[in-house]
Amino acid sequence: MPQVSRLGGVPSFLRGVAHALGGGSSDSAPAEQALPSRAPVSPASPSTPAAPATLRDRREVAPSQSIAAIKDVRPRTERFKLQIDLVANRIYVINKDTGKPIDKFLTSPGTAEHPTAGDNFTIKDMYSLPTWYPPKSKWAEGLKPVGPGPDNPLGLLALDLGQHHQLIHGVGKAKYNLLGQPASHGCLRMSNENILLLYSKYAARGVQVEVNRDSEASRLMRAQAAAAGVRDRKLSEGSEFYADALKGKLPPVN
Repeated sequence: MPQVSRLGGVPSFLRGVAHALGGGSSDSAPAEQALPSRAPVSPASPSTPAAPATLRDRREVAPSQSIAAIKDVRPRTERFKLQIDLVANRIYVINKDTGKPIDKFLTSPGTAEHPTAGDNFTIKDMYSLPTWYPPKSKWAEGLKPVGPGPDNPLGLLALDLGQHHQLIHGVGKAKYNLLGQPASHGCLRMSNENILLLYSKYAARGVQVEVNRDSEASRLMRAQAAAAGVRDRKLSEGSEFYADALKGKLPPVN
């Protein structure tokens, strides 16, 4: 697992991050840097008595729009959570309103020797084009830092889970064949394309991340996904964001 002692407000294994999205010190609030955000819903007119907030109040609706065209503008923290299924080696995106999966991705969690730790997290920060620094672990002895790029051990994007020195991060294409089976030192690996897609559609600071280790819960989740037509994303999905990500430009947020 990468070493996460802090230096200058940024984890040591991410020193030299080319583009930190608001990376801050562990002793203070993260430095603010604007992320792409949705336009706020206009407040009620002062002459109109305020009504209790409802789900519909939090969506943008034109009079001529159908219900299917309603745009949900609630923060992602209210709409989505991620479930890391260590049984099936998948990352599910869960709709918080229904509790059901709406998307899923292959991942490589930790091996038996270096297992993924913890049960509940929130995404603390997000880093574009990170530099990897070897942790002070036996498995990393003799390894040297790796600068930003697609073959960096952390890939093009890393999502900091804030505990146990663990990240959800991209990985070089040479390790794509290991996705879908345990292969990491505790982090959750994804294809570079898939993690860019995850960022574009679902990830944000504060989004919950849950870890499942129960076989029956995994079976039920797979059944729900199949019933809803939710399939594994191809490792190449998100490739439309790849070229810009190499330049440090992250995908637009849907």
